[in-house]
Amino acid sequence: MKSSTTTVPSPRILIGEPVDNLRRNLTSQLEDAGYCVVAATNDAIHAIQVARAMKPDLVILSVALPDTGGIAVARVLRDRAVAPSVIITPTLTPEVVHSAKISGVWSVLSGYEHPSLIPSIELAIHHWKTERELKERNRLLERSLCTRELVSEAKFLLMDQYGLREEEAYRRLQVNSMNTRQPMYLVAESILQAHQLAAAS
Repeated sequence: MKSSTTTVPSPRILIGEPVDNLRRNLTSQLEDAGYCVVAATNDAIHAIQVARAMKPDLVILSVALPDTGGIAVARVLRDRAVAPSVIITPTLTPEVVHSAKISGVWSVLSGYEHPSLIPSIELAIHHWKTERELKERNRLLERSLCTRELVSEAKFLLMDQYGLREEEAYRRLQVNSMNTRQPMYLVAESILQAHQLAAAS
């Protein structure tokens, strides 16, 4: 019997570099290292457009990218939760580091041949993914707590209005949810809103 193996897709990278030969060299360097370069652009506006359309795993940006500069692009991509960024600069000044830090850049390197390029790529992708997963878990937890509170409030309202036992009120919410094909929290919310409107009239 043949053993099946799962192929892990290569991380997808977008490059923003205005100098042609540097852009080509970096593309070759990354592809040789096993990455998939989904696009390579030479200006900031196009880099943002392509990143939003293609959702790469990482964006590598020159600090000198025309129009706005690479750090400004990184800030936009962070604020819109598109992708993490690594900035490449010829001179690693305190001003560049500070600007990158407040813009959500994951790493700043002095040159494409920097020995930390590949480790920086791997760490940026890993930490970005971990951060996204944590935020999603927190969002689901908040939704769960909100749902619990709404359902509990609606359940006790039904018990008070119709003289139902707790399990009967909860079952009514469940049936309503299935019949309307809506989540429980929306059913509970509509019941509470209807009660508030009736009380105000």
